[in-house]
Amino acid sequence: MRGGQAFTYALLPFTGDWLDGGVLAEAQDLNQPLFVRAAKVDEGSWQAIAVQGVALSALKPTEAGDGLILRLYEPAGGTVRSQIRVASGWTASGMVNLLEEPSPAAEFLGPFAIQSLKLQRD
Repeated sequence: MRGGQAFTYALLPFTGDWLDGGVLAEAQDLNQPLFVRAAKVDEGSWQAIAVQGVALSALKPTEAGDGLILRLYEPAGGTVRSQIRVASGWTASGMVNLLEEPSPAAEFLGPFAIQSLKLQRD
């Protein structure tokens, strides 16, 4: 072993299975601390929409700078219906792959699958 090593661990008691017990959210909070960046956003333009069985991976600007990418994934090895509503003032211009190239839309999000949606201002 070379150099110093550091690690973090946590114990989380929970009831039920790991998904119902909130383990995923706690693990993400521990391993991926919230990244905060100042931005000008129209008041009331974004709403939180919780869908059981789907996790938010990213909401980021497109590489081309012409919108946003909403990236979701299925973390539990199941299949969920993919139904996404966007905030007013925004339009879902279509599904994209991880390289932000157009991709066919899928009605369901399969086990451990990633789905990215390109959003553009109206």
